[in-house]
Amino acid sequence: MRKTIFKIALFSFVSAFTLLQIVSPVSARGADITEINPIRSVTNTLSYPVISRHEWGCPDEDPDSPYYCDNPFWYAFRNPISHIVIHHTATSTTATDWNKEINYVWTLHATIRDNNPTDGVQGWTDIGYNYLIDQDGKVYEGRYGGEGANGGHVGGHNVGTAGIALLGNYDTLKVTDPEYQSLKNLLIELFTKYKIDPEEYATDYGGSYQQRLSMHQNWNATACPGGNTVTLFNQLRSEVAQAVKENWRKELEASLCPKDYWDDGKLCKQVLVRSDFTSQLDSPTEIAEDEDGNLYVSGYGQNYLYKISDGNIEKLSGTFFIDEIIKNAVDLEIDSKEDILYVLNSSSEKLVAIDLNTMESIEDYPTGSSPKDVIRMKDGSLYVANADSNTLTKIDPTNNEIETIELDGEYPIYLEKDLDENLYVSFYLSDALTKITNKGKVELYTSGGLLPTAVLPSDNGTFYVINEADGKLMFVDDKEVLHTFADLPYQANSMIMLDDGSLLVTHPYDNAVSKVSSKGYVSTIKDIGKEPFKLFEYDGDIYFLDKGMPGLHQLNMSSQSTIPLTKPIYRFWSPSKSSHFFTGALGEKKEVMDKYDENTWTYENVAFFGLQEPTENALAVHRFWSGLYESHFYTISEKEKNEVIDKYDDGVWKYEGIAYYAYPEEKEGAAPIYRFWSGKHQSHFYTMSASEKDEIMEKFDEETWKYEGIAYYAYPKD
Repeated sequence: MRKTIFKIALFSFVSAFTLLQIVSPVSARGADITEINPIRSVTNTLSYPVISRHEWGCPDEDPDSPYYCDNPFWYAFRNPISHIVIHHTATSTTATDWNKEINYVWTLHATIRDNNPTDGVQGWTDIGYNYLIDQDGKVYEGRYGGEGANGGHVGGHNVGTAGIALLGNYDTLKVTDPEYQSLKNLLIELFTKYKIDPEEYATDYGGSYQQRLSMHQNWNATACPGGNTVTLFNQLRSEVAQAVKENWRKELEASLCPKDYWDDGKLCKQVLVRSDFTSQLDSPTEIAEDEDGNLYVSGYGQNYLYKISDGNIEKLSGTFFIDEIIKNAVDLEIDSKEDILYVLNSSSEKLVAIDLNTMESIEDYPTGSSPKDVIRMKDGSLYVANADSNTLTKIDPTNNEIETIELDGEYPIYLEKDLDENLYVSFYLSDALTKITNKGKVELYTSGGLLPTAVLPSDNGTFYVINEADGKLMFVDDKEVLHTFADLPYQANSMIMLDDGSLLVTHPYDNAVSKVSSKGYVSTIKDIGKEPFKLFEYDGDIYFLDKGMPGLHQLNMSSQSTIPLTKPIYRFWSPSKSSHFFTGALGEKKEVMDKYDENTWTYENVAFFGLQEPTENALAVHRFWSGLYESHFYTISEKEKNEVIDKYDDGVWKYEGIAYYAYPEEKEGAAPIYRFWSGKHQSHFYTMSASEKDEIMEKFDEETWKYEGIAYYAYPKD
């Protein structure tokens, strides 16, 4: 039995938006690099062709030299890409030997330019840009360290920004078409990969509020990237943004199950809620579990503390002293070995230790101002997050010692730890996180969204961050690169990971819970409680607390209310052919969107959910293609399928196989697909919308669109 309680605090402020990770300031030159974020990989992982440092002839000097190109002393920190900045090298206007030109830029940056004349090292020890592009359109690897390495290209804003430079001086040179296309394609890949919008404004670590795709002159007083680049820049950003958003659209895949169902890998199961202890637990807010599987529950502003054991509930509070402590409890922690309940009291700003055998206070520890969360480590020490004083209070109950830790962030509200006892702190008002490793190393991250409220570490050093205000679920991978893992439909505040790697997320203000698959696909169930805000696992089941409903509430995927595993069916419309195309294959959907313009095939949306297998009286929906009429035809009738195959050659109607499965008759939960035929266009039209069906019948005569009846039944998306 896993015994992990996930905690959360709720607030309602708004702050600036950021997307980057930073490492606490360390002097890179001469530092012990084992104490700095290690580079786990220096491999370029882009699919776009990039000429490596070795290939363009980066100087390979003495390995003991600070200029040794394969291991520069300027240590390569890795950070998520927040912004991409466009430059020109402002060098030759007549160069044709591009390898020689890059070597010149490297020499200029690494050995000549110098920001710190007193450190004993001349130059920046490496090239400043992450990528460079020549006039022939070839792309070169710049700064050492591989993907995500911090560059040295925009003063005061190198952390979390990538620099791309055009080789030459573009106050004189014109940007060539191959150069422009390479720059655009590289940008499209980078922005698509990191799921950041080129046109969006965001604040970087240095405090500058810029569009995510910007020019050097937007950040510093400079003419870079040259007048001829500036002229093309708005067009470039617009084209990149359009392509990136289209790529995201292609990647979107709906849940495998329709509304109100979640899949368990075999079936789509309806999600039900079972509530327990509703008469005792009025608006519970805090919960803790001991090593024996007992739960302790309190409610902020309520005078109760209950113990739940083996399905029974027992009230432990009752004395004035205990009631007052519990009434203002914002978090609970348990020391099972010593039978001590720690109650974090926001009113008195103390952590109170209560003996669970006698229900008497045995010690209280002062915290900082406005304590919000407490967590207990394996060694018995406790950390308290103090929101107003921006500190951690570290408490050692064994030696009765208290330490105050100053934090570089605003309004810390949430604490979590991983299996290695690394501690994570989220800062609500600076949209940031701090990770304190088990060796005491401090790393700073920003959350990639607004108002981070929860961190969920995994077993391999990666972790998830949930941002309450904008519903962004972020993921920091094993290379310490931040990604947008999922865009949630509503504000969110707590999460828990299931055994299959998927996540559950609560939406308290929209009475909903979302399931996020291991690939980042989101399916949301509405009308879950009245304000679900805290998820926890107990005895193998998933529960949540709800501020608007009394009791403990179990999320149950019902085995009594299931449907076969479905899949989304994507719908395209062809304005030129007046025809629909449906596919349940994500690969085919992407291929059509890549290959054809919108006049040929316009992607509309997920039309409905078809079945994956021929179960529960479901039959195959057969697909035909007509080269003559340039349209598709779908039928569930085996007889009609055979008649078409017998009557027409492949040039008229070619049988393409089974598209998906559906029901030939009415089925509970399923809805009809209506079919029309156009003698005018020689094509069919299909819709699940009754209003769309009625509109077509009213608007068009039968020669244009003749209603043929119900084609089959499938599950609606909404």
